[in-house]
Amino acid sequence: MSSFRSATIGVIGLGPRGTSILERLGANLDELLPEGDIDLHLIDPHLPGAGRVWRRDQSLELVMNTLAGAVTNFPDASVTCAGPIVDGPTMYEWCVLLRAGDPEAASAATPEVADGVRATFAAAPPASEVLADADLVAEVRRTEPWSHPSRALYGHYLTWCFERALAMLPDRVRVVLHSELAASVTALPGVGGNVPRERITLAGGRELDCDAVIMALGWLDAAPSAADTQLAEAPDAASTTWVGPASPVEQDLDALPAGGDVIVRGLGMNFFDAMALLTLGRGGTFVRVSDDVDGLEYRPSGQEPRLLVSSRRGVPFRSKTLYGSLPPAPAQVHLREARFAERTDQIDFDSEIRPLILKDALRDYYLTLARATPDALVAPVDTLLEAIARHPADSAELATAVAHAIPDPADRLDLQALEVPVNRVFSSPEEYTEWVLDYIRHDLREGRLGTESPLKAAAWSISAARGAVAGYAGFGGLEGTSFTGGYKEFLAFGGMMGSGPPAFRLEQLLALCRAGIVSFLGPHVRVNRAPDGASFVAESPLVHDSRVVAPALLDAWMYSPTVQRTVDPLLAGLLRDGRARAFRVPNADGSHSTTEGVEIDRATSRLVDATGEPQASLYLAGIPTEDVRGFTVISPMPNTNSPMLRETDAIVRDVLASAAERTGSSIAPEAAHV
Repeated sequence: MSSFRSATIGVIGLGPRGTSILERLGANLDELLPEGDIDLHLIDPHLPGAGRVWRRDQSLELVMNTLAGAVTNFPDASVTCAGPIVDGPTMYEWCVLLRAGDPEAASAATPEVADGVRATFAAAPPASEVLADADLVAEVRRTEPWSHPSRALYGHYLTWCFERALAMLPDRVRVVLHSELAASVTALPGVGGNVPRERITLAGGRELDCDAVIMALGWLDAAPSAADTQLAEAPDAASTTWVGPASPVEQDLDALPAGGDVIVRGLGMNFFDAMALLTLGRGGTFVRVSDDVDGLEYRPSGQEPRLLVSSRRGVPFRSKTLYGSLPPAPAQVHLREARFAERTDQIDFDSEIRPLILKDALRDYYLTLARATPDALVAPVDTLLEAIARHPADSAELATAVAHAIPDPADRLDLQALEVPVNRVFSSPEEYTEWVLDYIRHDLREGRLGTESPLKAAAWSISAARGAVAGYAGFGGLEGTSFTGGYKEFLAFGGMMGSGPPAFRLEQLLALCRAGIVSFLGPHVRVNRAPDGASFVAESPLVHDSRVVAPALLDAWMYSPTVQRTVDPLLAGLLRDGRARAFRVPNADGSHSTTEGVEIDRATSRLVDATGEPQASLYLAGIPTEDVRGFTVISPMPNTNSPMLRETDAIVRDVLASAAERTGSSIAPEAAHV
């Protein structure tokens, strides 16, 4: 007879990861913990499922840079986890199935959704709040696999995933939802030789004693950098407006005055969200006057500020390619042939991996060029591919081979220009802005070519390599200095190539530039206070006469989650108490490089303490481990063996197996490892 009575589990954070943990708990429960009760404490001050980032009350103008058919919160057959696979809908499939409950769009519920997915959807509570909102219903009706959903609709999808996971739990799981912050987690001694327990203290003072605690933390705030701290310490700082780094929906954009000049730092996704809120969100409109990439006109409301924009590279992220389908999977021939995943020694990213990524980009570029514009080549493309395989990407030998095969330099791929687009000095801000506009137009025209664009094929190859490399970059797989140096720089480069905005956002940017709402300052802009502290001064070293003075500064970006500067009270307390530490990677010379991530046990995601020992019953999943496990920021994508879904399954199985062993349940198999 089993002596099992009950177990108490706490889950802190109920965004996509916390929701996945709840789903995995229900899926694995009967196998690993077939008897007894569970008290499950779910803790998050934000709406479960949507969490802080995907809140459902944000403007529908704000969209994902992910496609509706390329995001899910369910493990599919590609996910190498030990737990059961549950056929759940991608976001696009969820929209298709929602249409069945919409009389005016019922015919759009096509049979492309598998029966198992339909059954999962039918067994869950309906998304009644979506169907009651006319704007959301309209979006659901027009959503295609290649659509960019609103961030709010994705929040509704995640909330539905949470409610579905909750509804599938058996009665023996007693759930208590705590809509407040977890202030701390402290260790409690085990009783009678048992494994130590954990005490969660909520912000309101209530204490919850648990057998295991899973922290499914998202994007945590960080303290300002040293440079920003110095920028803030001006004698007359109160007379200026500085909207600091944060998610655009949490920034006080109303503080930026209509018609006033605003210096903007950042040209990634946060910039485009802020751009939409400061234009469309203030009553402006875009009107389509032609089908060209310059075919939008902006009709201002008069409430917009004037945005003086800069970034490190000086140009916006490249737009998403208009494939009319989900993106193709790059072949990555050279990267795959190296079989890095089989290596047991440390790999040097700069000398071993990066050269192969560039070779794959060149290969995809010239294969696409040969297919789309065969007259550009005067030699067989196979000859060119052989040269790419034989010579380094930046070698004179390869340059000569390319020149012999492709007479027109305009048809050749300039890898250096991809990574460093601005490599000369400009005589004026006007000249620079016109150059950037031509850069954007070229990118948009290439994007319209879809799979026939050599440039976009190369960019997508580079971007997709981030996922391939992450599998063996984590947990010290890369030599330390190459991890903190070349690898981190490559991640930023890859993000610029493939994690940019929808194409329509760059068309809007062109229209705003023509309307005088946006202008570009240049790359590597330095922002300082004016001598009197009453305004900000910005200037690019590569653009003559680029110096501007403005009373307002907008940071259109977010601080990267970093263990060294975290201001999250929960994580900061664990670091202070020695229950957590920064992850360090060995260097070739025997020293170590400290990363920005929090160290966890590779197999179980148990938090590692200051002595290097995994905690017995405290787990950490998600973005604070980005520098450890890798690619944790990316939402799960179908058919990609999602790291997040492998992680959540392994955590839950370890928690349940440990609970079974501790309490004497009759079945306690080994937990799966990530």
